[in-house]
Amino acid sequence: MHNQPAISLATTKSREHHCAAIPPPGPYLFLDFPCPLPHISKSPSLQKRWNIHDENRKSYVLMTCNHKWRSYKKRLKKNFLVNENERNPLETYSYLEKTALQKFKERISSKEFQDISEKARITSMCNTNPARVGPHGYRGNKPKWEQEKESGQLPSQLYEIKSERSLDYVLGRRSKNESGSKIIPPNMEPIVKKLIDVQKEISNGDLLPGPGEDLLTMAIGPEHPGRTRAVGHDIGLRKGMQGLDKKKRKVVDKELVSKMQVQLDETVTQLAELRTLFAMQGSRNQVPNNVCFDVQNNRSSSTSTLDGLDTIKAITHCDLMLPYGDMNQKCARGMVFPYNDGLIHSVPLRENHLKVMIDNIDERYKGIPIPVMTNEVDILEDAVGTVIQWPRIAIVLSKEQQSKVPSQQQIHTTSARPSTAKAVIEKNMPNQKINKPRPIESLRDLLKTNLVVHVVADAGHLEAGAFDFSVTYEDYYRLLKKQTTNLSIITTWQILLHLMLQKRIGKCAFLNPYKILGKACQETPIDVVNYLVDVMQLHHGKEFLIAPYLQNTHWVLLVICPSNHIVYILDSLMKPMKNPVDNYYLLQLLKKASEMYEKNTSIPIVWKLTECNQAGVLERELSGHYVMNWIFDFVLNRQHGFPSRFGTLWNDKTAFEEKLLATTVATWAREFLKNFMNDVVV
Repeated sequence: MHNQPAISLATTKSREHHCAAIPPPGPYLFLDFPCPLPHISKSPSLQKRWNIHDENRKSYVLMTCNHKWRSYKKRLKKNFLVNENERNPLETYSYLEKTALQKFKERISSKEFQDISEKARITSMCNTNPARVGPHGYRGNKPKWEQEKESGQLPSQLYEIKSERSLDYVLGRRSKNESGSKIIPPNMEPIVKKLIDVQKEISNGDLLPGPGEDLLTMAIGPEHPGRTRAVGHDIGLRKGMQGLDKKKRKVVDKELVSKMQVQLDETVTQLAELRTLFAMQGSRNQVPNNVCFDVQNNRSSSTSTLDGLDTIKAITHCDLMLPYGDMNQKCARGMVFPYNDGLIHSVPLRENHLKVMIDNIDERYKGIPIPVMTNEVDILEDAVGTVIQWPRIAIVLSKEQQSKVPSQQQIHTTSARPSTAKAVIEKNMPNQKINKPRPIESLRDLLKTNLVVHVVADAGHLEAGAFDFSVTYEDYYRLLKKQTTNLSIITTWQILLHLMLQKRIGKCAFLNPYKILGKACQETPIDVVNYLVDVMQLHHGKEFLIAPYLQNTHWVLLVICPSNHIVYILDSLMKPMKNPVDNYYLLQLLKKASEMYEKNTSIPIVWKLTECNQAGVLERELSGHYVMNWIFDFVLNRQHGFPSRFGTLWNDKTAFEEKLLATTVATWAREFLKNFMNDVVV
């Protein structure tokens, strides 16, 4: 702003809401006080001069003026008034008035101004990742960065970041080393790694940016209101993030949460039945071999059926047969779609398959796997209200040949889909997200806008008093990505199970994982022993104490039987050992706590390493998921009649199926939504 600024130097107040009067051409006059905006808005000449067409344009002009005004004052102060070169600002800025300049100099030399500057300096030092773009800003550095990128001068890892704004964010925070070369500072390396990881997930289709998201916001969090990172100061959120639509607020439907609870109750009652079914059917992630065989080899024997399906022009009611064996058992009823462009959810249909939407099912077959499984749907019960693929040979048209779709809105069998047909489909098809909520995705979306959720365990649950902690989006993200499970997830799981079973008579009590950490056992063993004694007194009479124990980054479950002086150890990476006390820090302290609690007893504690499920070498980070499954199984099933009813206790060393681990995560998400996110607004 080397042009003549028509604003007085006597004031340092922000010009966001003020603007000085513009005098006629000639020598510029400097006002000591700004004029309020309402007077400006009444002057057509000023609006015309500054090209202010409406209120939005006025706000932009004022923001730009404010930025340039502040930059001008900084430049004047740095280059002339606080420098020892004794340069006279009047030689460069001949239009300045000596009185205004003197007032400005007195102002920046005052104690009040110095205190404000020092406070601002200290505050700026708290910035974790400050930009280092200099006076040129992001736009001024762009040409230089483009040259570095094209010439291959950037570190190889940065070429994996495809988002321009994300790459600018990293380049703008590089620092210089001793030789003067620009490097990525250590505090930026975790962010760069996260950007690359999220970029890979987006490229692989595992992660899809939602409204108001791009690579940068998905990696380091949403934008601050009124700010947009890695762009110029006057570029807003919509311009900085192309394609951004206005974010709509929506309220979590309590009715959906109640439906989730009903589904959970059904899952609990059918858990044993489903596990048996899974074992009989083998791997759940593969379609049975006889499906493809039957579909491909029986095409000639069902010419009439195929001809009928080929000629349908609109959505038609149909019956669906079991796609296995003789295919003469009706398992569901729904609607079949014309072949059209041969796509389902933008993916090509399998050979000899059509799109169908399932309306209702035969309850006897609700647990069978569907012919073509997806990440969201794998059994018939979950497919109600959704569009899936079904073998043509197992589709039988109903007697009412046409659906009730109006004739003028029929779907034509062309490669392009008419807009009227699309409207009909959306109107008649149940909304999957409303009628069949997905707790994992719903919770993920909620936690993106509510990054920290505070959880409180009531007094008497984990310890004598109430205990509060927080669950973050990062904790939940690690759970979904099958990384080392955080303390907050396991602790919340115990609280949720306690709430689920609080109306039933239970023999179990839970220990607080935060209070029995392996690190605490080494550094503050007295505190751990005191906690164990207190919790034994608190839960006197309980037959089992459930203790999820984290040592380093590995989770172990201890099932403590105080009355029998037995501790069962469940470790997903168990190694042969003679004395478990030497391997787990907590056991030695548990022994001391038991001696303090029962002063007159001489009965030693028996440590039993169980033949529990074992994770593979490449699944070490799943120990937390295994502990969650063991707790769920013990609290809901094994505690009743344990150990006599189960004879050999735990005797299955096979790894948990991926489907079972996913079911536990879904249950955690469903219960967390119900109990802690019920009234959260997105």
